[in-house]
Amino acid sequence: MNEPVTPIQESDPYTDLSDVSASDQPTEGMYQQHPLSAAFPAMSEEELQNLKDSIDVIGVQNPIVIYEGKIIDGWHRYKVANELRLPCPAVHLAEDIDPQDFVLANNKARRHINRGQIAMAYTKVYQWYPAGKPNSEGVLSTPLKTRQELAKLSGTSESTIAQAKSVLKNGAKPVQEAVQNGRISLRRGAKISRLDLESQFKALTEPPEPRPSMLDGNVPSEEELMAMDLAMEADLKQVHEFLEADDKSKKLWEENKRMNYLMAQLEIRMKVMMREKNECIKLCKKYEKRIDRLYEERNKCPTCKENYEKYRSSQLLHY
Repeated sequence: MNEPVTPIQESDPYTDLSDVSASDQPTEGMYQQHPLSAAFPAMSEEELQNLKDSIDVIGVQNPIVIYEGKIIDGWHRYKVANELRLPCPAVHLAEDIDPQDFVLANNKARRHINRGQIAMAYTKVYQWYPAGKPNSEGVLSTPLKTRQELAKLSGTSESTIAQAKSVLKNGAKPVQEAVQNGRISLRRGAKISRLDLESQFKALTEPPEPRPSMLDGNVPSEEELMAMDLAMEADLKQVHEFLEADDKSKKLWEENKRMNYLMAQLEIRMKVMMREKNECIKLCKKYEKRIDRLYEERNKCPTCKENYEKYRSSQLLHY
């Protein structure tokens, strides 16, 4: 007999749902993973095993969350509970909670995913829209996020978001999964996505070509060096134009330049002082050796030693 779910307080972003027992369900259970949940990479084998060990001892402590009849949060808990044939409590996502914000908030703490995976996840989340809820003209009821907006939300760059969009638009499903799971980098995934489908599958299974090294004699030509210089100048020009357009950024840029100048001056002064210190050490060692020689000569000459003792005595009488 199924046990009732612990009542959910009104402040929680869920509505109550009867306890879902895994004892009479197949391994996959009655629920599927929601696309918003699937936007983030699956747990590693080690993480999954740790979760399994925990659930095997204390059971599922946090209910899974259902949205549109699918699991939006707790997919791994649900799979493990099914495998162990244990009950899995479930709740519905409250209607006043934005599912995109909910899924992003619940996956923010995941530290073992790289920037490419984050860009892929945010792009997939904001390309999703509720089933059966486009407007009358067939377009989304809420506009898609721009590259700049997605970059700001995800903490990545616009170029990274552009690569993620390219993979999701042109990449074959295995390429998308390889990037999402971190098996290949986003940069490589975007490069593979520009190929035709047959070439994509081939490129995915082949190891990447090693980068050319100048140690192997792969010295760039003058034309290549000039092209790189021009590209760098264009990038710097674009940065300056962006900073000029924003007064606050411009002031920060000018302050940064001033601080860099001061740091450079301090570094020069420090190097000069280090040289002066080294010269002083050399002089001290030089005079120390001369003093040692003078002591040796004085000790060898009885008359010199006697005269020195008389001189010291005369000097002491003055004090």
